[in-house]
Amino acid sequence: MTEIKPEIVDYVRTFVRDDHEENDRIERLLDEEGWGDGFASYLAAVFYYAIDRRFGGKWSQSAVIQFVADMRAANPVAAQVDPSIAEAAIRAALDPAADLNVSALELPKTQIVAIHHAVADLDMTDSDLDDLLRKAERLAAR
Repeated sequence: MTEIKPEIVDYVRTFVRDDHEENDRIERLLDEEGWGDGFASYLAAVFYYAIDRRFGGKWSQSAVIQFVADMRAANPVAAQVDPSIAEAAIRAALDPAADLNVSALELPKTQIVAIHHAVADLDMTDSDLDDLLRKAERLAAR
């Protein structure tokens, strides 16, 4: 069982909610104390649930391309994400048969900005976001 540090959950929550000051504080803390082994699996789980919820089981290649284009236009951080990587990651989350050949260095950045955009698109309440984060934590801790 993988341990997911509570700070990891808080890091994702503060990023998604644009609480930059608290996000920076948590990031500094995690940089000092270590992110632990659970960060990648937790981020992947949050990404999966956020993307799955955003597309609601109905998606097409053009819908994924539009989502990525909108995401990249939304803010300067997202604009730096390679659209082909983002599209491949999203397709892999939506289609288990899809091939994902993406650098381990690029994937987390892509996932976090896609999570941010999906949650914004869904206009999730804090309660909905907490539910999604807890669900992802359970999946990642397996």
